Amino acid sequence: MADAFNKLTPDSKFVVVNATVNSMIDHNVLNNLYLPIIGDGALQLYELLWNFSVSDHNQLVLHKHYELQSMLNIGTDKIVAQRKLLEAVNLLGTFASRKSPDSLVYAMQVPLSAKEFLKTDILAVMLLGKVGDETYKQIVSRLIVPLPDLGDLKNISASLLDTFDVPTTLIKNIPGTVNETKQVLNDDRLDASNDQLSPQSDDFDFNLILEMLDNSYVDQRSVKRSHDLIISEHLLYGIDEVEMVKLIQKATNLSTNELDQHRLKRLISQQFEMPQPANKPKVEPRSQQAEKPTQN
Repeated sequence: MADAFNKLTPDSKFVVVNATVNSMIDHNVLNNLYLPIIGDGALQLYELLWNFSVSDHNQLVLHKHYELQSMLNIGTDKIVAQRKLLEAVNLLGTFASRKSPDSLVYAMQVPLSAKEFLKTDILAVMLLGKVGDETYKQIVSRLIVPLPDLGDLKNISASLLDTFDVPTTLIKNIPGTVNETKQVLNDDRLDASNDQLSPQSDDFDFNLILEMLDNSYVDQRSVKRSHDLIISEHLLYGIDEVEMVKLIQKATNLSTNELDQHRLKRLISQQFEMPQPANKPKVEPRSQQAEKPTQN
């Protein structure tokens, strides 16, 4: 069934649903964080589908892919490719009904907040690989405004139950209307999973990294805290355990012996090029590429 829907025709049908149809999407996040990774075409498809969802208001309005073709001026193969980009970064979930497999359900997903995005290692590393260190810092400075140093503070805010008189019987016996609404909100069948944003690799031995660093100056606790980042870098650039240990040592702060995650990201971004999605070849460091003799 999946293969069939990877070969859409103009008459292939779809509906668009959106659990957050009344929300506003954050275009600053989309343009600064997602755009460099997925590109203009995928972002245009996302915004068009979002507009469909707002107009349809979850009334299961049946569309044909010809509408997308006409408005975006692209073929169905391109629609599939751009749709997969949106699915990969969890901006879109695509579902097929077991009862009516002849049409798709496109479930719109809201972008992560800037803070959530930048804390997700695999997305942050991909962004850095696309835009480089300097532009990455500029993007962060546009989206993240750190709080000033306010000194030692004590929270003296009033609590809910100290301020409002809420009967304990009401809390113990939640009204039916509230419970019905909670059931609707808990229906997450069309939520795209974030599991693919949690890096996992079967061909990379993280424990081997720790063993190789066992007698070194590197604080292993800082390496363990960087587990997700290290796996993300391996997945994106094909870096093996031996090369990763060398990079970790270079990125370690010699004053504290702790691995500096930002320095590790920067080193890898400078030495490696991110493979294209089509064939994902392992890429050697630029320094190694430069050393290869040219053939006459």
